[in-house]
Amino acid sequence: MTKKRLFFIGIAGLILVFLWPLLNNFIPLIKEWTNAKHDQAFLREVFKQANFQNALILLSLMILSSAIPGVSSSIFCIFVGLLYGPLLAIPMNIIGNTFGNLTSFEILRRLEKPEKSKRMEKLLNYIENFKHRFIGISLAFSIPFIPSALVNYACVQMNLPTRTRILATLIGVTPVSIVYAVSGDLLLNIRPIRMPLVAVLAILLFISLVIYFIHFRKEKNEFHSNN
Repeated sequence: MTKKRLFFIGIAGLILVFLWPLLNNFIPLIKEWTNAKHDQAFLREVFKQANFQNALILLSLMILSSAIPGVSSSIFCIFVGLLYGPLLAIPMNIIGNTFGNLTSFEILRRLEKPEKSKRMEKLLNYIENFKHRFIGISLAFSIPFIPSALVNYACVQMNLPTRTRILATLIGVTPVSIVYAVSGDLLLNIRPIRMPLVAVLAILLFISLVIYFIHFRKEKNEFHSNN
């Protein structure tokens, strides 16, 4: 059995260990949440059952889901926002996503490096087009449709300094972490004062997308001109 297969079996075991108490605590709450007969006041009372143990379990699940390629932590981030509100959910989401991606990097660094795919080449070229690769990495992490595992593979290929990589990861995951936290809170607490925050973050994400496509198009044009 290969090291890679053993690693994924171990990760699956850890997920089951953390997931079991989470299901016992949260399945009744989710059932109440999906019941349209209940009003918002009732749901707020139900979700006040959140405690430190549940927070630790959710944080662990966020880290695990961020560390595993192909798994998204967004559902846990939104659920944390719903349970704890933005003041607690924002730092929890940032911590979970940051440590999850750092864990993913360490795992990928120890595995055999895969051959560079076309998608990987495009991402590496996109990042290297920036004067500072730190900015490219941060933007790549902030764009939801770019898999974080792919960005971590890119970090492995580029051999970035540890401090630069950690800071780029932290800054990159912050916008989406805030959006998920506020979005989860807004599911039960529709407050006009928070809508501008969501709008500002949405604009920042849009700007990230625009910058990404501008650099991608520039790279494509340079490729065609060289040929």
